Amino acid sequence: LQIEVTTYGNLGVAYSELARHEKASSYYRKQLKLAREIEDKNSEALALSNLAICCAALRKYDEAESLYADSLAVSHSAGDVMTENQVLVNWG
Repeated sequence: LQIEVTTYGNLGVAYSELARHEKASSYYRKQLKLAREIEDKNSEALALSNLAICCAALRKYDEAESLYADSLAVSHSAGDVMTENQVLVNWG
């Protein structure tokens, strides 16, 4: 399942780069679901952060803020300093 988590994340990134944020969000949500199933906190935090970026791009600011907060909490609890710092920069 770890390969699927990574693949969904990569597909989300690809669609984000094409500014197809709705499609990217669907892949990040799949990544998030699987990451939670296998208890991969780093991938969970990353998926939440990427979802927040998509929501912000789609002007869903309240949802983005909630996702950033969730990502920050998960990355902090997992000791994932890189994602934690990325969330803080993106959140502004």
